[in-house]
Amino acid sequence: MLEALLAPRGLLTVLFAVSAVPPLGRPRRPSSSEIRDRVDHLLHAAMGLAMVLMLWSSVAEPIVPAMTCFFLAAGVWFPLTAVWSPRTATGFQADRTSAVAARLPHAIGMIAMVWMLHAPHAGAGAAHAHTTGSSVPARPFGGSAPAEAAGASVTAVLALSLLGCALWSLTRPMPAMRAAVRATRLAAAAEPFRHVRDGATALGTAVMLVMPH
Repeated sequence: MLEALLAPRGLLTVLFAVSAVPPLGRPRRPSSSEIRDRVDHLLHAAMGLAMVLMLWSSVAEPIVPAMTCFFLAAGVWFPLTAVWSPRTATGFQADRTSAVAARLPHAIGMIAMVWMLHAPHAGAGAAHAHTTGSSVPARPFGGSAPAEAAGASVTAVLALSLLGCALWSLTRPMPAMRAAVRATRLAAAAEPFRHVRDGATALGTAVMLVMPH
């Protein structure tokens, strides 16, 4: 079973490594927006490195609380900076809501990272049984069937949310099929790398949620 996971692990490693590469050729922006974009990239790079660590080895128990606090703060950062952005602070409520919605996929990815640090994933019990030789897989979540079902539900909701975010990000830079094109879609088409990177990262995170590692 472990050998069968080598190929997806390798692909995910490449994906998260590429997601850590900063986009090139971006137009100059106001200084506050540029600083926010740099922090966004640092958070994504940290998440990518943590994902690679989780793919190939276990996270040391002493650093789990620190990583949890870091990624929880990162999850709050994305919607909070959308609300406090200079571009939306004096704008209409619809503009602010749109800005928060645009950054919500990043927040979901960070929350999924926190969940992966504390919850077992689909197939984890079977993988443990395979490596230890036991014929009865151990129940995750302390052996409680209701807790196990609740944990599986949270994993499913996060994975489906990330799949929706991936589809949304990957299709935003695509040419519109109608004459009237919204300004947000034109802006997305001007920076295809960023949206493809975000979509691929969301897709990889969804796979990480459901695969044993």
